[in-house]
Amino acid sequence: MRWLPAVLLSALLGCDDGATPSSGGMPDAAVDQAAVDAARDMAPEVAVDGAAAVAVVAAAGPDQAVDVGAQVLLDGSASQGAHSFQWDFGDGRRQEAPGAEPAVTVRYVAPGRYRAVLTVYSADGRRRTDGALITVTHPPRHTPQHSATLAAVDAHRVVALSTDGATLTVVDTETLTATRRATGPQPRRLAVRDGRWVGVTRPDDDLVEIHDLDGGAVEERPMGPGAAPFGIVALGDDFAVTLQGPGVVAVGQHRWPVGPDLRGIAALPDGRLAVTRWRSTPAQGELWALDPASGATTPWALAFDPQLASDTEIGGVPTWLDQVVVSPAGTEAAVPALQANVGQGLFLNGERLDFDLALRAVVAFIDPVTGAERFEQRKQFDGRGFASAAAYSPRGDYLYVATRGSRTVERLDRLTGTASGTLLDVGFAPEGLLVHGGRLWVEASLSRALVVYDLDAFDTGADPVARVPLVDAEPLEPALRRGKVLFNDSADPRLSRDGYIACAHCHLDGDGDNLVWDFTDRGEGLRNTLSLLGRAGTGHGPLHWSANFDEVQDF
Repeated sequence: MRWLPAVLLSALLGCDDGATPSSGGMPDAAVDQAAVDAARDMAPEVAVDGAAAVAVVAAAGPDQAVDVGAQVLLDGSASQGAHSFQWDFGDGRRQEAPGAEPAVTVRYVAPGRYRAVLTVYSADGRRRTDGALITVTHPPRHTPQHSATLAAVDAHRVVALSTDGATLTVVDTETLTATRRATGPQPRRLAVRDGRWVGVTRPDDDLVEIHDLDGGAVEERPMGPGAAPFGIVALGDDFAVTLQGPGVVAVGQHRWPVGPDLRGIAALPDGRLAVTRWRSTPAQGELWALDPASGATTPWALAFDPQLASDTEIGGVPTWLDQVVVSPAGTEAAVPALQANVGQGLFLNGERLDFDLALRAVVAFIDPVTGAERFEQRKQFDGRGFASAAAYSPRGDYLYVATRGSRTVERLDRLTGTASGTLLDVGFAPEGLLVHGGRLWVEASLSRALVVYDLDAFDTGADPVARVPLVDAEPLEPALRRGKVLFNDSADPRLSRDGYIACAHCHLDGDGDNLVWDFTDRGEGLRNTLSLLGRAGTGHGPLHWSANFDEVQDF
C-alpha cells in the first residue's frame, strides 16, 4: 500500500489519459522542487486505495530554559509515523543527515533564544517539522533586593504600600485576599527582611517604621531632623536607608556620607550597595557603590547622550534616578529613568525643542562590578515619558519596565535587546513592579490597586487576574484626587499629545528637576524648572517666568 500527499495525488490525477506526470499541464521546467517539498510538508495525506493514512507528526518537545553550557536533551520521540530524524539546533549547527535516533544532547555556549527545529521523515519520504524554543541564560546567582513600593515576603505573600492611603497591604498570592495595616503619614518605600520584618520609610516625619508581620508592635526609628529617609534595603539583620537631606546612608549606627539628593538603594552581588542621586546634573546621571562595612564609595556615571533628536530617540541626560535593579545572574543593573534633552534648543544648538523631542522614558544598564555604563544598551521608549520602576524575570531574560505617565508596562527582551510587548492601561501612576509566582504585580499608586497579571499576558493580551485594593476608602477628596491624577498622567490626549509629557515629569513629587531648559523657541529663553512645593496655585502670583501664564490650565 502506498500513501501520497493530496497535492501530489491531485497533480497526478489531473494528467491526460496515457500521459506521464511530466507531460500534463506542468512541464518539467516549471516544477519548483522547494515548492513541492513545502506542499508535501503542509498538505493533508490521502491514501491511494482509500484506506486511512498513517499520520506523520513531528514533536520537538517543550520549550526549555537552561543555563549557559548546560547539557540540553532535545527529544523527538513523541513524533508519529517517523522513520528518521534530523535536528537543527538554531545556533548555526545542525545534524548533517537524518538518523534513526529521535533524541540528541547539545550545549549552548552563549546566552540567547534558540529555535531548535526537528524534521522527521516517514519511510515513504513524507516530511514534517516542529520547533522548541531554548532560552539560554547565565545561571541565577543573585536574589534582587532593592528599594520599592512592593516586595515579596515569601512564596505565599506580597506586601505593598499606599502612600496617600498610609497603608501596608499584605496579599496572599494564592487566594489574592488582602490584609491591611496602618502606617504613619506618607510612607514612600519598603524592604522585607527574613520573611517577617518590613521596613517602611517616612521622609516627611524623618523616621523609619519596622513592622513585624508576625504580630509584634511597630517600631519607629527617628533618623534625625531633616534626614528625609527614602530608599531602604535589607542588610544582614538590619536595614540600610538613604537619607536624602544630609546625603548619607544609615547602616545600623553608622552614617556614611555618600552624595547629594540620595534616593534609591539596592544590594549588589558583591555585598556593596548601589545608591542613586535622584536629580541629575546637566552633565551626567550619578550613582555610588558603597561598602557598608567601611563607608568607602565609588562613583558611577550615566553619560550625557550627545545624539541629535530623531523621531524615535533623543539626546540628553537620564534623571529622576530612583530604582536600581540587579539581574538574577548578577551581570547587569538596570536603572529606569527619564532622559531630559537639555542640550537641545534654538540657543544651545539651533534646533527647536519640540514637545516630542524634550524627554523620553529610558533604561540605562550598568556593570555591577566595575560600575561602567553599557551605553550602547541604553534603551529609550518612543511615546513614553518616564520609566518609573523595573523588575527582572526569574532568569533575567526579560526586564519589565513601568512608565508612570503612560500607564503601561513594557517588556524588554534582554537576550535580543528588543522590545517584546506592552501592557496598556495598567492603572494610574504605576510606581512599583514585582515578578513573583509566575505573575507580574503592578502597584498603580493613583488607582489605589495592586494589579496582577499572568506573565503570558504580554503574548495573549489577557486582562489582569485581579485588582487588589490597597485602601479601604479613597483617602483624598474627589477634586484633590482628580487633580493629582491629571498632574501625573500623560496617556489622556486632552492632557498630552503622544504620551510624552505630564506635569510630574518635570515636577515629580511637586518639586523641580533642577535642570535648565532651552525654551527660546517659545519666547522664554533658558529657564530652570521651578519647584511647586509650598505654592498656593495662583495665590503667589504668576505661574511662569515671564508672567505670561496666569492660570494653571495655561500649561
